[in-house]
Amino acid sequence: MTRAGGAAALGGLMLAAALTFGASTLYVPAVALLLLAVVAVVWVALAAAGASLDRRGGPHSVEEEHPWPLTLEWRRGVVRPPGGELVEPLLERPLPVGGRTARRVRVEVRFERRGRRTLESPRLVLRDPLGLAQRELTAPAIELIVL
Repeated sequence: MTRAGGAAALGGLMLAAALTFGASTLYVPAVALLLLAVVAVVWVALAAAGASLDRRGGPHSVEEEHPWPLTLEWRRGVVRPPGGELVEPLLERPLPVGGRTARRVRVEVRFERRGRRTLESPRLVLRDPLGLAQRELTAPAIELIVL
């Protein structure tokens, strides 16, 4: 069960208890939990709908210790994302996702050893501030040869 499902189930149980025992003080938190779960899921789903993540690398081969350009670009979906991060394995830390319509990051990467490299896929993780709902978008992996 997801966190949003758990919050909705708890809200439903509280609402059932309020109706069964006539406890009017449970109505407000029960409805609030139900609404919170529904709003979180819908917001994250709409933020992921139409959102895209694109990673473009430089040439298919690069000499060792020479810079290799890497560009990451993400576009937001139907609504502004509630929060999240852009996880790229080649970066030191994840980049926070803000409310901008698009964001482009350009990085120069250096490789120490020769050989064929498969760069892991980056992930765009969209989640609500409470962590109830989450969606992930990925871009394809890149293969390159270090000479």
